This record gives sequence, structure tokens and C-alpha cells, in this order.
Amino acid sequence: MRPPLYTNVTESGLASPAMVIDVVFMTTTFVSLHALSVEDGAMLFEDQLGEPTGGSNGGYGYCIGPAVCGDYVVAGAPVFGGDGSVLRIYGIKPGRGGSATT
Repeated sequence: MRPPLYTNVTESGLASPAMVIDVVFMTTTFVSLHALSVEDGAMLFEDQLGEPTGGSNGGYGYCIGPAVCGDYVVAGAPVFGGDGSVLRIYGIKPGRGGSATT
């Protein structure tokens, strides 16, 4: 089993985690959303939303959220390049692990 979080030395958790069914969602300074099993802490899903801004666009590396509404989890972040920001909505499939899709 791979380590669930903090495999990047500069990564740290942000905001309060959100729980849906049997999955904990949390965001990190690596501009990522992670989904962890409540049962054993195993990593179920990880999505890096983009590259940290490095100080441009008002931030260094953070992901806003997670926010939960019904069967959806939302996360967003200022990111390097493109239009400077990203917002993703993930659908949650019921069942063990409540897998997320974008």
C-alpha cells in the first residue's frame, strides 16, 4: 500500500476534510484533492488540479475545498498557466470507496 499523503516534502493539508459515505476528502498545498478510505486510510483517489503558482496570481500552492453537495465534491485552486484557476466537480459513486470521477 502506498503512503496516502505527504509524499512530497513541501505538501501539507489544508482546510477541514469532508466525509461522504465511507470516504474522507481533503485538499493539500500540492494543489491536490485526495480521497481516503475511512476503513483503513488507504488512498482511493488523487487528483492534482494543476501546478502551484509560485507566488503569481496571489498564491503559492493551495487547493480550496473540499465542498460537498449531495453526490458531488468540489475543489478549486489558483494554478500556474492557462487562465490562472481551475474548478473541478467530482461525482461520487455509491459503494465501498465511493469512487470519484470528474
